[in-house]
Amino acid sequence: MTESDVSGQPKLEATRRVASSCPFHTTPEQAALSKDFDAFTFMANPHPILARARQEAPVFYDEETDYWVVTAYDSVRSLLGQPERFSSDIALDPMFPFDPAVPEVLTEGEFGARPFILNIDGEEHSEHKRIMSKVLHPRAVADREDDIRLIARRLISSLPDDESFDFVERFSMVFPALVIFMFLGLPEEVVSDVNRWADARMELFFGELPLEQQADEARGMVEFWQFIERHIDEQIDDPGDHFVGDLIRLLLSGEEEITRNDIANYCWTFLFAGHETTTSQITNMVSDLLLQREAWDAVVADSGLINPAVEESLRMNTSVFNLRRRVTEEVTIDGVTIPADSKVFVVSGGANRDVAEFEDPDHFTIGRDNARRHLGFGFGEHFCVGAGLARLQLRVVLQELTAAMPDLALVDGAERRFINNAFFCAPRTLWLERKA
Repeated sequence: MTESDVSGQPKLEATRRVASSCPFHTTPEQAALSKDFDAFTFMANPHPILARARQEAPVFYDEETDYWVVTAYDSVRSLLGQPERFSSDIALDPMFPFDPAVPEVLTEGEFGARPFILNIDGEEHSEHKRIMSKVLHPRAVADREDDIRLIARRLISSLPDDESFDFVERFSMVFPALVIFMFLGLPEEVVSDVNRWADARMELFFGELPLEQQADEARGMVEFWQFIERHIDEQIDDPGDHFVGDLIRLLLSGEEEITRNDIANYCWTFLFAGHETTTSQITNMVSDLLLQREAWDAVVADSGLINPAVEESLRMNTSVFNLRRRVTEEVTIDGVTIPADSKVFVVSGGANRDVAEFEDPDHFTIGRDNARRHLGFGFGEHFCVGAGLARLQLRVVLQELTAAMPDLALVDGAERRFINNAFFCAPRTLWLERKA
């Protein structure tokens, strides 16, 4: 796994795009931001440079990645609401060209993932999202709350009382995986495999892996895909009472025009998007609350603050920090003209700290009036279909953790590591302990 320490310095060298003289800089501020911005390591401490960008040059061109960076709240929200002008068809593209071995590995492994929900627009997107919502509807999510709570309690009860522990390893990496497994009808014993495969997918498509590592991570992707296909095959004759079973019943009934490959792609999307993002969001939520101790203590004292605390955590440090879009026609954003077919970083996680929208944005303010205007789940056509499930998990975790461990605290001086990638605020360590 390629990681960075809290300073953001990469531990592994990687092949990057060679920056050239850029014809797009129109101001010294834009040029300076492009020079200082590092899309792959800034996630360990993203907000200082983004605050500077919103003040000095809310839109600038990043030479290294060949992306325009849009940082202001109003512009980000407007952009996400116009899919016809800002297409999501590049949302899951690799950041840099693959080593030639990668497509060979994927082809030999009959890797069948294709553009699906996250990176398609229009009627096809709406149709797939409708079907996914049909089997992941609010009642189906709410009916699982007791089961989700039992998973949280079981994992929390295993956390040590008398020594420090890595919360990511012991809880936040495991809990969302077990919840997703319950919805998909998967056995718990494959958690470590799915975590490994999810990391391989993140690093291969959203990071800057050295060429010599890419084929190995591609093999992990193939294993992930083949695992999903085997699970579907095992369910065909006797579909279970879960998400996969519901999709298979739709397939067999002919009620919806879906295929086995569609079902595999629904699972592929759900396993990654519903697992990795929630792992990171739980970690960010606990970290932010403990960093601002009075907020944690307020929730401990009053469980009625749980829901607003969850919303504020989604605003403060959302796990899906950057989105990608392709400009379908020449546009002007915040006074900067962006050519057609350009690629854009839509920095929704940074927009959530825009002082023009959120008063005192760097403070964890439980119950702020406009907290739900955050962009933690996106906006518009591509608003997250799993937002209800994510909110439920965050609420349950905060309820159970504050009740069982009110004296939880950050370990002073503990190392923080993040996966090097350009899109997810994905911490891979959070050292905690109990303090009397």
